[in-house]
Amino acid sequence: MYAIVDLETTGGYASRHRIVEVAIVLHDGQQETDRYETLVNPGRTIPLHIQALTGITNEMVAKAPTFEEIAEIVEDMTRDRIFVAHNVHFDYSFLKQEFAAIHQPFQRKRLCTVRLSRKLLPQQKSYRLGALCTHLDIAYEERHRALSDALAATHLLEQLQEKDVTGLLQAALKRNSRDAVLPTHLPREQFERLPEKTGVYYFRNQKGKVVYVGKARNLKKRVAGHFSTDKSSWQKQNFMRVIHEIDFEVTGNELTALLLEAHQIKKLWPVFNKAQKLSSRWLGIVAYEDGNGYLRLGIHRMKRPGGALYHCHSMNKARHFLWQKVAEHELCARMAGLQLSEGACLDHEDGSCKGACIGQEAPNEYNPRAQAAIQGMKSELETFAIIGQGREAEERSVVLVENGQYLGFGYHTGKRVPKKLSSLKELITSRYDSQDSRNIIEAHLRKAHSDRIIIPN
Repeated sequence: MYAIVDLETTGGYASRHRIVEVAIVLHDGQQETDRYETLVNPGRTIPLHIQALTGITNEMVAKAPTFEEIAEIVEDMTRDRIFVAHNVHFDYSFLKQEFAAIHQPFQRKRLCTVRLSRKLLPQQKSYRLGALCTHLDIAYEERHRALSDALAATHLLEQLQEKDVTGLLQAALKRNSRDAVLPTHLPREQFERLPEKTGVYYFRNQKGKVVYVGKARNLKKRVAGHFSTDKSSWQKQNFMRVIHEIDFEVTGNELTALLLEAHQIKKLWPVFNKAQKLSSRWLGIVAYEDGNGYLRLGIHRMKRPGGALYHCHSMNKARHFLWQKVAEHELCARMAGLQLSEGACLDHEDGSCKGACIGQEAPNEYNPRAQAAIQGMKSELETFAIIGQGREAEERSVVLVENGQYLGFGYHTGKRVPKKLSSLKELITSRYDSQDSRNIIEAHLRKAHSDRIIIPN
């Protein structure tokens, strides 16, 4: 019925490290029926700290069989049995990786004695195998050796079976149970309370610190997707072992979920969020007066929004936008920073430039056209609200942008959403105006325009 497994390895990650010892105890639900143990030659040097922890040296494994040589035994002993281990993700991922290396599949129904202990012994301070054995008076002599650990886990399973008067063990083994795939330290109840709604979810570590933020159209389905794969990469294993809690916020629609996710990643700086933590500098179109009194335009890299006439998310877009303004208002390309040549700009010869770049056109003649370009850019910065589905049937979400700057979002209950800027500002919670948030809003507007309310400046 059960195959209780324990491994000793060269390190903590299946994709990087190898097995050095295997122990399997077979159990029929009442008593032990067979056992197997062997050292394994990992084909590499065992790190000194692992040798000190386990007592297994390079000399001990030098003449031991490789995993490929014992694979058939492991396959036979675990076939059609429930794979049991204390922190089953660890041992299972190593065996799955070793079988994959020799091009053999390995798939077993799993049971984790850590998760089962958390349910049947809820008041324990520690769920380490040694701590549980001490609490339950289980003999546990040679720690960090595979057979000793497997036997300790076997006796633990026996005691947990005796304490299980409500059928928790059988429930964990049902086909639709998620116990085998959930992170070891995550209470199942926290997963079960996730709604099938759109929103943002947070994974927290043992200290309550947020380590990952994500968004989802279906919170429960998306979170389950994190845990349902059998990937053995060190990132996945490390991710699984640090998750202790899940929190969530329902947002009502995907736009507000995306905006909240971007805001929270910038605010909380979670360790497992990579791409969106990268600081994105702003590219702004700015205006200034030079020492000769000419009103000039240029592209300036900025750490945060504000202080610019117009913002762009790429240099190509900024230059294209500025070229349009130069052509539209007959401005000098060199005075706008678009040409770096000395002397007259390249457009002066054909008459497109009136000569401000070489002083032929005076500031009082050139500046009114530059001022018109500046006013035109300001007029393009719209103030608008995007109205969407709220968290409840009678609620509507409100995303607010003022003069091109994202202010935040909030919710309104009722049939008519206010159209005055001052009233809309009272509804929203302020959020970071980042390049990510502006990209999200631009992408949304390219898909749907009917939910936008233009507010006169």
